[in-house]
Amino acid sequence: MLVVGVDWAEDHHECCVLAEDGAVLAKRRVADSVVGISELARAYYDKLRRRGKSHRQALRQLGNRLVGILHHCLEHGELYDENRAWPPSIAAAA
Repeated sequence: MLVVGVDWAEDHHECCVLAEDGAVLAKRRVADSVVGISELARAYYDKLRRRGKSHRQALRQLGNRLVGILHHCLEHGELYDENRAWPPSIAAAA
């Protein structure tokens, strides 16, 4: 079992993934800004590359994810929500 913790602050957020024994598996700080979105996008791209995706495949998958996020917001009339767009499993894995 994994435990994910998110510390929500005004200017940044911290995500942490813990193993069942409490060991820190991954930790990441993300700015609450466009820069933070860019950092998450880069982390997602890097994760895809580590999993063996080519540069083009990773860019295509990242682009599809960003378009999907935009589509969801427009279709449901919702504002961008970083936690829904980039769940801790994605943010912390980088």
